[in-house]
Amino acid sequence: MSDVPVCELSAKGRSVSFRVDYSGFPNDPLAELEKENKFVAELGPARGTYDEFNGTVHFGIPCPTAEGPDNTLFLNVGASKARDADAAGMTKLAELTGYAARTLAQNVYKCKGADELPEGPVHIKRGEGSR
Repeated sequence: MSDVPVCELSAKGRSVSFRVDYSGFPNDPLAELEKENKFVAELGPARGTYDEFNGTVHFGIPCPTAEGPDNTLFLNVGASKARDADAAGMTKLAELTGYAARTLAQNVYKCKGADELPEGPVHIKRGEGSR
């Protein structure tokens, strides 16, 4: 397993966790994700999934470099309050994930094209895998 930054905060039985991994795997097209998953997540060119059972957004942000034009920054953000598709928890998780995605892509990893990530939360919607 690779050595990647992980952060988990917890208080009063609630938790929030972050995991970041920068690798050379391409970002999955949204159409593929929608066919295979119950929930999908998107923010501009970034794509991913939402797992309602553990309250986590698994997200791939395009982060090309000269050496790796298909490089992707992978971000997992989870919140115990978002488990089981709790609407209020999902809203807060979507806002936090959008903020984290922009901050990491624009200010930390300085991904080319990171300015294409729009302000606001990650959009989480039902995929075809829920049918």
